[in-house]
Amino acid sequence: MIDQYAKCLILLILVGASACFAATPFTPRHPDPVHESWRWRFFPELKWQGASCLVEDGDGNFLFGTDDGIYRYDGMNWRVFPFDEGMVGAQINALYVARDGGVYVGSDRGVSRFENGTWERVFPSEGEWNTYDLMEAKDGSLWAGTEWGALRLTPDGARLYVAAEDTTGVREMVSDAVTFVVVPLVNRRLMVYDVCEGSDGAIWFGTYDGDLIRFDFASGYRRFSGEDGIDQGTYPRICVTEDGVVWVVYGDNSKRVNRFDGEKWEALEVGDLGRDHYYTSILESGDGTLWIGGSRLIAHRDGVWRVYDSSVSSHHMELHEATDGALWIVGRGEEAVRLDLSENQTQTYEGLIFQCDTPDGAQWFISQDNGVVRYDEQGWTRFGVEDGLMDTPSKLIATRDGALWAAGNHEHVAATARLDGSVWILKRHPQLSWSVDPRAVYEAFDGSLWFAAAEDWWLYDFLGGVVVFDGTSWTHHTAPGITHYARGIGQSSDGILWFGGRLLGFDGVRSVPFTGPGVLAEDFIDAVCTTPRGDLWLGSQTYGVFRYDGTEWLRFDYGDGLADNRVRSIFQDRDGAIWVGTAEGVSHFDGRTWLTQALPPDFPRTEFYDPILQSRDGTLWLNSVSDVDAWYRRSESRGIAAPCTLRTIRYVPETDPPETLMSLAPDEVSEDGEITFAWTGTDLWRSTLREDLQFAYRLDGGEWSPYSGHSVRSFENLDVGAHTLEVKARDLAFNEDPVPSLVQFNVVPLVWRRPWFIGLISGFVILTGYLVSRIIVRDRRLRKANEDLASANETQLLQSARLVSLGQMVAGVAHELNQPLTVVETTAGDISLRLMEGIPLETDELREMMADVRGVVNRMAGTVDHLRVFSRDASEEPRQAMDVNTVIESSLKLMGSQFENHGIDLVLDLSDALPEVWGHPHPLEQVVLNLLSNARDAVDERAEMEGMGYDKWIWIRARAEDDAVVIEVEDNGVGMDEATRQRLFEPFFTTKDADRGTGLGLSIIYAIVRKHNGQITVESEQGVGTTFKVMLPVEE
Repeated sequence: MIDQYAKCLILLILVGASACFAATPFTPRHPDPVHESWRWRFFPELKWQGASCLVEDGDGNFLFGTDDGIYRYDGMNWRVFPFDEGMVGAQINALYVARDGGVYVGSDRGVSRFENGTWERVFPSEGEWNTYDLMEAKDGSLWAGTEWGALRLTPDGARLYVAAEDTTGVREMVSDAVTFVVVPLVNRRLMVYDVCEGSDGAIWFGTYDGDLIRFDFASGYRRFSGEDGIDQGTYPRICVTEDGVVWVVYGDNSKRVNRFDGEKWEALEVGDLGRDHYYTSILESGDGTLWIGGSRLIAHRDGVWRVYDSSVSSHHMELHEATDGALWIVGRGEEAVRLDLSENQTQTYEGLIFQCDTPDGAQWFISQDNGVVRYDEQGWTRFGVEDGLMDTPSKLIATRDGALWAAGNHEHVAATARLDGSVWILKRHPQLSWSVDPRAVYEAFDGSLWFAAAEDWWLYDFLGGVVVFDGTSWTHHTAPGITHYARGIGQSSDGILWFGGRLLGFDGVRSVPFTGPGVLAEDFIDAVCTTPRGDLWLGSQTYGVFRYDGTEWLRFDYGDGLADNRVRSIFQDRDGAIWVGTAEGVSHFDGRTWLTQALPPDFPRTEFYDPILQSRDGTLWLNSVSDVDAWYRRSESRGIAAPCTLRTIRYVPETDPPETLMSLAPDEVSEDGEITFAWTGTDLWRSTLREDLQFAYRLDGGEWSPYSGHSVRSFENLDVGAHTLEVKARDLAFNEDPVPSLVQFNVVPLVWRRPWFIGLISGFVILTGYLVSRIIVRDRRLRKANEDLASANETQLLQSARLVSLGQMVAGVAHELNQPLTVVETTAGDISLRLMEGIPLETDELREMMADVRGVVNRMAGTVDHLRVFSRDASEEPRQAMDVNTVIESSLKLMGSQFENHGIDLVLDLSDALPEVWGHPHPLEQVVLNLLSNARDAVDERAEMEGMGYDKWIWIRARAEDDAVVIEVEDNGVGMDEATRQRLFEPFFTTKDADRGTGLGLSIIYAIVRKHNGQITVESEQGVGTTFKVMLPVEE
């Protein structure tokens, strides 16, 4: 009996314990999706187009009625169907898509139908019939609210429900076969502004002046007005919800919403709508929300009215719910707006941050009230301290073996906990820190778990460091062998553990010095990530993000496309892409290129240590905390923590790819030209804005370029022939256009390489060849004649130069003749005087005097004969051996006296027994004379400048040197500068006055020396003098 009582007691204790540790149900909170800006997309194509209505056809295209006709939008591209393509009317009031896919248009002239690409006029067959609204009833009939009554169209014909007094007048307006039905209770024109079918099949008419008429074929008509409790106005809009309730709003003179439950009307106050308000549209969405459009957007959900400041600034607001759950809004004269209300792509959870999921499919969160929340197929549950959890969890991690761990602190002491079924096994670490740092929880390659101390560990007498659980026991590592705290933990492929903060490595026993980029050792590391393949990623506070693959370090920063160099987090998704959270947004790296802002532009800023995570099903979770530091230190102060709010967004990237469009695609370019292409793209419903799309291209089937935002590309230096350019777009969800835009173009040869041009040129070449051959023959004849003439001219030029030289020597020759003539004159005078005076002359004396006369005459004859020989053209005479000293001495006979007259000291330094040279002595004599003449002029010019005290001299040398005889003429004249020396032998170049030189002397000297196979050089220094050196080869 005692054993039975004991067993019962134990059972009760276990049941009680189980109840104490049972997780409690949890209800997540979702914000109003209308307030989430990323759900809104705007389409400015309809701005100022006077859009008044919209509808979705059976293919998912949206049709908008405008002043210009119908705009069709398929989610990618727009097309306009103007009135002149067969549609009846000039103003569209209503659009409706029937169940058979036909599109009906109600306009100021009646009803038209669009089907199979053509328009058909439905009613009336001619004339005008202002139509306000269209509706297909459950029986397939088409109802239209018109200016003259309610029109019902069936295959059997048309019925028009009119007021009794309008029957006669309307009959005269329409020629169609129409059955008129008189509506009782109506005493004036039945102008039907809206038509709606109730859940019971009854048809509701809303008249222009605000009356409501309910009609069914069984019970007939029933009229409602202000007398029945309706807050009546004009231009009514009717909606019957799924529960059969009739809702009515008015476009003027009424601010309340009217509700009819089948028995009575109730006018409901919505709220403060402002002074001027209009209701122009009303509908019930699939989730049961009643939407009302007007000058404000209004929603009625769960018994609560919500009034929004709409982004559509129009008093005429039309609403339509798409098949995908999106709410479309269009205002007359304004752009169209798409509001995505579905939870398929995004859903926000307030008060939660996502952490991880486990192999059983459960998703795990940390809640704002310091609990851990689980979501699975059975629903939402919450764990707290009552379940064994620490009082302040800050991080959850699912290990590779499927275990779930929590880290944080409990009663101001670092703590860890492992989930065992529905109970958490808590472990406090009293010497570590006041908390485990949520950034520094890591499962190593060997499966061990590492938990690092939070910052400011030393304030509360903790040891800091890292605690490790190897599966069986705990180890506490402390400094100096390991870091005091860490802002992240990762592992390189060599097994070394790396701790963020002040970067430090650890090999399991001792610290390892960092040998990577120096800036990492100097900066704070706020993010550490290890990929499954063993790559180590580090995020710094200042220098961007770094990757180490075990061999080399790579750095990526703002210049590479990172949103900011201040890195907060690093995460790798299941596709291998890297997501980096920075101070200015989240960036994405696909292994080749960075996408700077990887999230939709209107998404809220993700401020957290783990701003983006991914569950096993590929869903992305975007975490945000209003005050990260307050949340991090919410238990450190050991008091009341600063308030902060948590939020996570479940984000399922869209899967619809974008479409690529070529905006500039030339089809031909010359081979030496540049060809430029431009492209753009569009994403379905503009999920990714056009300016946020990226593009890749390839030429001729080559490798795709990296994706970038550039949309223009030029090519040059392409091979001649046909080429193909392909371009594809990629959206923010990394969907690529599966059908790249393709353009083919040709690179054509230059004109001179084209066949027609080559043929033309070939003909010219043949003709030119023939003409050239004739020219060549004639040219040869002319060349021979020119050569003969040139030789004659050169000979003549040399002869003329000799005569010029001869003329320049006349003064000297005159002096040479003047002395002997004086002797002759004196002798003759003496003889004449004696004969006249009768003085006798001795025979011997006379003989002696006549001998003197004959000597000076012979001397004069020699001088004249030398001049005659010098002036003769010797070019045709044969070459002969000659002595250079003889040539020099012969030249001095003509000029020697000039040097005496000019007071110039002439010094001769002529070597004896010089070898003979071959040539003509008289041209060489001309060379010497010209050089002496130039030397004379140079010393005279210097004497004029310097005056008394300047001694003039000219030195002539002749010597043998190697296989040549060298003649040097040196003077101490004015000299010359380098510019003059460079041009010295040019024909007609001279520094003398026009009456003193022709500029030909030295050029002729140069020609004579070259004709003797010799060389002539000059050395000169201004103000010092000049030396000419003539080298003549010795010939055997």
